[in-house]
Amino acid sequence: MIILSGAAGQIGSALARKLNEKGFKELILIDSLEDGKKIHNLKDIEFVDYIDYKDFRTNFLRPDKKIPNVSTFFHLGACSSTSEWNGEYLMDNNFNYSKEVLKWCSKSKVKFIYASSASVYGNKSTNFKEEISNEEPINAYAFSKYAFDMYVRANVDKFNLQVIGLRYFNVYGSGEFHKGDMASPIFQFNRQLIETGKIKLFGDYGDIKSEDISRDFVHADDCAAINIWFQENSTNSGIFNVGTGTSTSFHDVAKKIIELKNGGTIEMIEFPQKFTHSYQYYTKADLSSLRKVGCNHDFMSLDDGIKQSLSFYQEVL
Repeated sequence: MIILSGAAGQIGSALARKLNEKGFKELILIDSLEDGKKIHNLKDIEFVDYIDYKDFRTNFLRPDKKIPNVSTFFHLGACSSTSEWNGEYLMDNNFNYSKEVLKWCSKSKVKFIYASSASVYGNKSTNFKEEISNEEPINAYAFSKYAFDMYVRANVDKFNLQVIGLRYFNVYGSGEFHKGDMASPIFQFNRQLIETGKIKLFGDYGDIKSEDISRDFVHADDCAAINIWFQENSTNSGIFNVGTGTSTSFHDVAKKIIELKNGGTIEMIEFPQKFTHSYQYYTKADLSSLRKVGCNHDFMSLDDGIKQSLSFYQEVL
């Protein structure tokens, strides 16, 4: 039996599908379907039970509650909005909830693989190795993820089980239609092009030129594959980056989409004031820790990923 929180989300649904493909059908899915459109991410997945997030947290995460025969808990459930500034809400959903799940896994001797985030690096350094000296969260979401990583680092030896934190970089691909402003630039650029014939790009960010704003874009299917690799290689514990190791500018992504869609223009807009001091202008995963433990996963190229994504987006828009 495998438990998967955040199952209706982008990475969660991709992971559930890949688990099904590998023969795992005894899945317990946990999420909130307050946004009922998220059912489209679950409609082709085989599972044995679905539990609402609030019900699970209230009635199952108790010391006396046992769910028999659980081998792995993939914990992807969280508030993922980098523009959310309600610190109490974020710390409850992303920090306290994660601690509750980890403690339950420890008592039940269940592997714990959770979602961290590359947002913890902020803009402190262009070195994205998983070390505290490179980390400086610049928004409340990033701090909630950083806080749990710090908790894991301080307490991992006490739990006597596999504990893996996966720091996802900029995820794109299927399953993101419900994410609104938090959808990937690839999804948003495609939608803008369909609706207006233009792709909007932020202008300069302080001393950073617009053309230099770039991200490490990683496909949701690759994120799912890394989760499964750690499930199958349970001697490892730690925090690991999940990205391609390549950074691509928003300008180059926009040009690629325009090329594939056979037309369109780029419109420059003023950098939003609300993102001042809370916006990452550059990310590029350091994969040395991932490779050191033997994970040689071949990440999808951005060109192939964009082509696949545009085909999928056409079905859901």
